[in-house]
Amino acid sequence: MESHGAGLRRVLLLSVCVAGIWSAYIYQGVLQETVSTKRFGPDKKRFEHLAFLNLAQNVFCLIWSFIMIKLWSNGGDGAPWWSYWSAGITNTIGPAMGIEALKYISYPAQVLAKSSKMIPVMLMGALVYGIRYTFPEYLCTLLVAGGVSMFALSKTSSKTISKLAHPNAPLGYGLCFLNLAFDGFTNATQDSITARYPKTTAWNIMLGMNLWGTIYNMIFMFGWPNASGFEAIQFCKQHPEAAWDIFLYCLCGAVGQNFIFLTISRFGSLTNTTITTTRKFVSIVVSSLLSGNPLSSKQWGSVVMVFSGLSYQIYLKWRKLQRMQRKKKPMGGKWVHWLVDLSAWLIKVRLIMGSVSSRDEYELSSLNDIPIPNDIIDEFGGSTDPIDLDDVQEDVETHTTTGSTLNEKLLNKKLGAGCILSLC
Repeated sequence: MESHGAGLRRVLLLSVCVAGIWSAYIYQGVLQETVSTKRFGPDKKRFEHLAFLNLAQNVFCLIWSFIMIKLWSNGGDGAPWWSYWSAGITNTIGPAMGIEALKYISYPAQVLAKSSKMIPVMLMGALVYGIRYTFPEYLCTLLVAGGVSMFALSKTSSKTISKLAHPNAPLGYGLCFLNLAFDGFTNATQDSITARYPKTTAWNIMLGMNLWGTIYNMIFMFGWPNASGFEAIQFCKQHPEAAWDIFLYCLCGAVGQNFIFLTISRFGSLTNTTITTTRKFVSIVVSSLLSGNPLSSKQWGSVVMVFSGLSYQIYLKWRKLQRMQRKKKPMGGKWVHWLVDLSAWLIKVRLIMGSVSSRDEYELSSLNDIPIPNDIIDEFGGSTDPIDLDDVQEDVETHTTTGSTLNEKLLNKKLGAGCILSLC
């Protein structure tokens, strides 16, 4: 009954994560498209300073992550704030290019182009690092690349083109692919930082990245007298509706990050990838139906082609993860047996050398205070009862316990690796 209740709670939590990510990022996409294409006020002016969205998002997420660290962080030594300076540069330039692309291509085209991140990753891996990919992986890339290419070459409706500030498909797609390239460097740098500072949390990364993003964007937008940031502020003062949309855009980004962190911590990165990939597809559907971006049948075919490739990639990752877990489980049993053999041998050596003569020196009673790991219990299918310390101690002191006998006593009670090592 308890396991059924735990399973139900897990399903409910996953449903909350899916709803949170979908609602936050789908609505953020609607707001992004609105800000980039809408004509505000009686003068029907466009908001031309789309890079200001990145600055607003950086400031909002900087404050948000600081509050989250103060509320939820357990302390610890994360990466120092200055270590994010290089990742902050690419994380400032990349998203700015992605948003600027909305001046030249439609929102569905931008989402589709940014979904093809695997293409530059595989090209760099194969050409620069000599990585060999499997045929299914190449098939995924071919589906995505083919779908994006078909969509780009398909004729866009006149209604969609009329909403763009400066229609220019080659420039728009070029900015999207540059965005992907900069994102790749940003992700690699973040991985390097977390490898050097293992105690770094997601909130630490969010704080560091947005701190440097705020610094760089402030310099870019307010670094000289006639910089575009002043014009963006003036536009928001004249058109409060645009300012409200920008605020909601930032709020959606911060809330979405919360649900992404929660999903990764509870269900893993593969589940998060699945949720965010399906969210992109839904965003295209919403944009087509609600935002007045009609797609032709050929373009819908391209969308299906791209997300078929992405879905197949997720399936390949899931299958690889299953194989790794199957290989890992039997190794765990061998590792525990090896630790037991080693601990039993060390006890016998200490007995023979006469270095141990009393129960106090073993401190065996402290083992009962150590919880037994569930994975060890599951591995051997045994009980969680503590070991009979008096029984073992009597055998040890009378030298009647051989290594194999002690092995059996320990394994029969399913002691975890931590308990076994404390015997040494």
